[in-house]
Amino acid sequence: MAVDMLAPAAYQRFECRSGNEYQSDSARLVNNVANGDVMDMLNMGCLPSVLQTGYVWYTAPIAAELVSINAAAVAANGARTIAGQPDYPRTLQIRQVIVTAITAGILTLVGVNNRGETITKEYSLVASSTRTVVTNEAWARVTSATVSGLVGGGDGTLGIGVGAALGLPLPPGFAGLSVFKTNVNNANEAVAGVDTVAGTVSPTSAANASRNFGFYYRYGVIPS
Repeated sequence: MAVDMLAPAAYQRFECRSGNEYQSDSARLVNNVANGDVMDMLNMGCLPSVLQTGYVWYTAPIAAELVSINAAAVAANGARTIAGQPDYPRTLQIRQVIVTAITAGILTLVGVNNRGETITKEYSLVASSTRTVVTNEAWARVTSATVSGLVGGGDGTLGIGVGAALGLPLPPGFAGLSVFKTNVNNANEAVAGVDTVAGTVSPTSAANASRNFGFYYRYGVIPS
C-alpha cells in the first residue's frame, strides 16, 4: 500500500533509508510513497495528503475588461464606488490612465477569494505611464476599494474590471493543484494557464460572454 504526500517545495528530491527515491512534482505532490518510507518523508518535511477531485462549469463568463467593478474615475484618496461584482471568481484588472506621474499611493481591496476566505490586498499605484495591473488572486466578491497616500496623478483615472483567469472552487489550505481536463463549449482544449498557488486557470480560448468552460482538477488536503 502507498500514500500520497505533499512536499515543502516543487521538484524536491528525497532519498529514504530503504534506498527508495522520490521527487515532488510542480504542484508539490509526491505520489505512491511506500508505507515503510512515510516516517522518513515526514522527518524530511513532507505531510500526508488526501487527494480530492473537483469539477466546475462556468456559463458564458464575460470577457476581461477594465471598469465593471469600479468605473474609471479620477484617482483620488478615499473609498471607490463598487459598481458591480465578478460574474465568477476571477482575477481583477486595475487600470490606471496616467497624465501626471503618481509617486506614492496604495489601492486596498477587501473581499472574498475563490476559497471562501476574506482577504485584504494592497496594490501600489506608483506609475509614470498608463498601465494595467492584474491581481494574482481570484476574487469572488469585492467588498471595498480604497485609495490612500496618493501623491500626484490627480488628472488621471483609475478603474477596476475582471481579468482573464478564472478561479477554481477550492478549500482553504489546499495544495498540489493539478488541472487534468479543460472543456470549452463541450470540446476538449489543452490545459493551459494554471496557477497552482492562486488556484486559477487562464484558458487558451479566452472568456468572451459566449464560451462555456468546464475544468476537472485534483488537489491535496492535509488531514486535520
